[in-house]
Amino acid sequence: MINNYVKLVTEISQWLTDRHSGNLCFGYSGGISCYQCTRILKLTMNIYVGNLAYTVTEDDLRDAFSEFGQVDSASIINDKFSGRSKGFGFVDMPNDSEAREAIESMNDKDLNGRTIKVNEAKPREERPVRRDRY
Repeated sequence: MINNYVKLVTEISQWLTDRHSGNLCFGYSGGISCYQCTRILKLTMNIYVGNLAYTVTEDDLRDAFSEFGQVDSASIINDKFSGRSKGFGFVDMPNDSEAREAIESMNDKDLNGRTIKVNEAKPREERPVRRDRY
C-alpha cells in the first residue's frame, strides 16, 4: 500500500515538473501556482456537465450536485464576446466516491428542462499560441 502511494506521489511530482518546464509546482503554497496543479494536489474530481439550458446558473449547478456531497466550485462557461452561456460547465468535488455517485446519478437527468450529460472532465489539451492577425 505504501509503495503504491509513493509511486503515485512520484508520478504526480514528475507530471507537475514536466508541465512547468522543470519548475515544480506546489499549487498555491509555493513555486509556480496554477489552478490545475492545485486541483491535482488536492485530488478533487473535476466533473463536466454538458447540454445545460442557457438559463442555468452556477448556483443551480452547485445546488444540484451538493445533494451528493461537498462542492468546491461550480462554473458555467460563457462566450467571451456575447457573455451568454455556452451550454456547459464544470463542478469540482473533493470526495471521489461522492463525485462518482453524482456522475452516475445526474447523467441523462433533467436539469431546468434539458437532459444533461455528466462525466469526469478530461484534462484540457495544450493549444498552440495564436498569433495576432493585425
